[in-house]
Amino acid sequence: VDGGPQSIPEIKALLQVGRAKKKSFKVSYFSVDLPAGAPGAGSLIARERTEKGKTESMFKLRSMDPLPATVGPADWKCPFLRETDHKHEVDIGWTGKDTFAKKYSRSCEADGFMAKALPANYPVKPVGCTSEVRREEGNGVTIERWKLANGETAFEVSMKGHDTRADHERFDKKVVQPIVRQGARPLADSKTQLGSQC
Repeated sequence: VDGGPQSIPEIKALLQVGRAKKKSFKVSYFSVDLPAGAPGAGSLIARERTEKGKTESMFKLRSMDPLPATVGPADWKCPFLRETDHKHEVDIGWTGKDTFAKKYSRSCEADGFMAKALPANYPVKPVGCTSEVRREEGNGVTIERWKLANGETAFEVSMKGHDTRADHERFDKKVVQPIVRQGARPLADSKTQLGSQC
């Protein structure tokens, strides 16, 4: 979000988050082309996250259209030699126009640095930008402060839920409306785009 509260304590107070679990980590993005088998309107995200000296790598395929629940022979597949986790998700974001935009994703994770988790000569290249992230979670709300490589700061506020009207309305009432009343506006760029700008 842009505008509105400009610190995690301010956002927590506004949304009545109360006590929260806290994490700090660093995120670095990689340049990677959308491969054959991926949806035409999709994008592929590659990143490393380091927390307390431990690094994990992730690939996420994102599409504006629903992705199949099962992966067929011609579909994009996770490139890691040994993945440790995988997810199918729907990201629903506030657009600032009293509407929400959906993006569908399939992701996989692997322990260690990207270079060691991938096959030799896999076409991925570090962007060279690292962001410092502070995350606090409480009362069903997750708040992230991103200190970006270009010196700017961005905030993301989210909740976990289901792709139902009831959960959309719950997020709107609990998160969107309170921060809008304080002058917040959605950012034009995604976290990946922001984190890739040095």
